[in-house]
Amino acid sequence: MRQEIGLPEVTTIRPAQPAEVELKFRNVATLDTKLYRIDLMKFGLLKRNLAGITQINLAGIRPFFETKLELGDGKDYRDGRTS
Repeated sequence: MRQEIGLPEVTTIRPAQPAEVELKFRNVATLDTKLYRIDLMKFGLLKRNLAGITQINLAGIRPFFETKLELGDGKDYRDGRTS
């Protein structure tokens, strides 16, 4: 059984608007989610580009938001979406 989870690579969120992203999933029952605030301007200045953005060390940083999402029974056998 193939399990899959996906998020858009880039999401634009306007000021004063609720933040939402579309999550695509297949055969996944639950998802533990942690959201971190990262200062991209500071990161870009330190590294000279954003090429290593996925290599940010989050050790010692407290998540801004945490939640557990129930997506189904884990045996969906079809693609699902949620926001």
